[in-house]
Amino acid sequence: MLKIDLKWAVPFLALAGLLLLPVLLPGQSIRDTLFEEIRIKLEPMIASLESPGLEAADEYNLYVADAVLSLKDENLELVNKDPVYDLKMRELEQDWGINIRSQVNHNFEQQFFDIETIDQQLTPLRARVGLEWNILKDGLLAHQNRIQRLKNEKEIDWLRFDKKKNKERLFYRYNVLIYYFNLEKIKLLKKRKASLEQQLELLFKIYYVRDIMFEEIIAMKGQLEQVEVQLKNYIDYNALMESTVNISGFPIDIEVDRLPVLDLDVDKMLKDSVYMTRDDRSLLLEKENMYLKNAAVNDISLRVQLYQNFGFSDPKTPDRTYTSAGISASIPLEKLYQGKVPDQLIGAQALEREHFAKYEDLNSATEIVNYYYEFNYKLKTYVEFLYKYMLYEEKLRVEQVDRVHFTDFYQPFRILKYHENLRQIKLELLDLKQQMYLFLLKMYSKTNLKSIQPYLIPVSSGQYFSRLPASRTIFMDASDFKKYDRRFIENYLRFNDFNYAILRDEGMVDISDGKRETAFSKQAGLRLIKTTPWNSAQTDIEKTAARTVEMLDRGGYAGFMLNIHEADIKGTGWLGIENLVGKLQGFFISCQNRRPNTAIFLNVPAGFPLQELSKLSGWTEKVILRLEDQNDLDAIRELPKKLLPFQNLPICISLNVSQFKDRLKLEAYLNQILKDQRINDVV
Repeated sequence: MLKIDLKWAVPFLALAGLLLLPVLLPGQSIRDTLFEEIRIKLEPMIASLESPGLEAADEYNLYVADAVLSLKDENLELVNKDPVYDLKMRELEQDWGINIRSQVNHNFEQQFFDIETIDQQLTPLRARVGLEWNILKDGLLAHQNRIQRLKNEKEIDWLRFDKKKNKERLFYRYNVLIYYFNLEKIKLLKKRKASLEQQLELLFKIYYVRDIMFEEIIAMKGQLEQVEVQLKNYIDYNALMESTVNISGFPIDIEVDRLPVLDLDVDKMLKDSVYMTRDDRSLLLEKENMYLKNAAVNDISLRVQLYQNFGFSDPKTPDRTYTSAGISASIPLEKLYQGKVPDQLIGAQALEREHFAKYEDLNSATEIVNYYYEFNYKLKTYVEFLYKYMLYEEKLRVEQVDRVHFTDFYQPFRILKYHENLRQIKLELLDLKQQMYLFLLKMYSKTNLKSIQPYLIPVSSGQYFSRLPASRTIFMDASDFKKYDRRFIENYLRFNDFNYAILRDEGMVDISDGKRETAFSKQAGLRLIKTTPWNSAQTDIEKTAARTVEMLDRGGYAGFMLNIHEADIKGTGWLGIENLVGKLQGFFISCQNRRPNTAIFLNVPAGFPLQELSKLSGWTEKVILRLEDQNDLDAIRELPKKLLPFQNLPICISLNVSQFKDRLKLEAYLNQILKDQRINDVV
């Protein structure tokens, strides 16, 4: 066995290290330089990442969705045929069937007369002029018959248009919706393209020092190529649409990211639309027109005649001018023996049309059911991608929590990769929402409904993102910002589903972290609300509003919460409460005018009259009812009945956690009020 003497091994290894040192140092130095260069470029990229959260849709604003699904362009509507029908009817009303008739006869041959017996008064030249009145066929009564048929045809045309107008407008609605969804996709893809190009440039530099395999570059180049193809496709489509349809003349821009995700009450829609053929007025009018067309007045001729006859003879002979009148009638022989056959034919034709209408309705209903099946599949896929989005959002959150200053190449690229995954999923969600709206349009086009809004059911995407039941807001103190790191606070709030944090301190406080940051970072997607006191005795509302807005701007707050205490309303009566609400309304309006989109919270005792609070629903984002003791907790059970007349009031309840033994008791109570009282907002 080979034995190594350590006293000789140590000097040998030291000598080898000295010999290799000049070789290793330059390579390590290059790598360190490259690492620093990449770090300098990656840090701003990560810092500038926007919040990964999805834009908040108007989840319960069905009127917006209905307006988008009911778009129309007057320039593309079918031509109105009413003027044509009106002119035809006016023409028939003016025609009474009276004709002027004239006739001149001259007899050139008279050899067949016996010369001796020829009446010398006879003359070979005769004329007559007179009137002829057609009463039935091609006359007065036939024209009245035709006028009634035209009235029916006019109504039938309107009924048919009303039944098929959604189908006629489908192509416009369909393409306009795609156009606006493409605009949003183009914005998203341009951001992805810019980010991937920057990352690809950095990956090449890392590859040059052999820190990554080339397969990572190939994968990113594939992503970039895919983005460029998609981007070109959407841009080309929109360019063609702009040259074909007058998009520039469109009255509003559709914010597709704010369109709610919807479901459909398809059973109710089918019952209200296509299963009504037995009472279809157009079929009844068509049947009536068949009878009118087959009426006797259109076949039997009855004419009344009045003529003045003239005979041109020798002036010495007696005058041959005289007046004559007569009646002429003609009846087709088939009318005398056809019996009930015409009525039977009309009945058979009407039955055939009714069966065809039923077939069309059944076909439309079947297509609606098939579209709804595909719509449901897209909705299911949409929910799957929502959870996929949540997964990568959580991965990104964890990576950002762990990151202070990265010490390898891979951690920042993981952050960027997760963010790119979120953008890709967001694009998929956008595409799925587009497909769902297009299926809604297709189903709508198969009906004669004037609006689809009564059949739309909002789907709250927030329920999928929430880790915990109910939308939550938390009270915080200024001291919390001194005690805890800002990033820790942001991640704590996001992890526990808090969208708002209310700063409890009513006075001016400094919560900056030494970097002039007085609110949450943009990436956090959180909003900080400042508590402000209310003095019922104040009279200068405008001055108070100006001072409040100045405080919000100086502190970087998203809004304010106004505290109304029991003492502010105790003993004032209804008149005092009404005056208080009037002042609050004026104050809120003034604040919104000075600083639009300010979040306004109103914090009131649980017993505050809801009828008066409803006057503030258009100006407040949350109306917080304080539950301060056990009686308030019990009274909340009656709140849903009281809220029924005030469904637009954004009611939120405020709970004191000290009223509960532990977190489990608190969550159980929240689950109970969420289920029974249908209150979905707590502080």
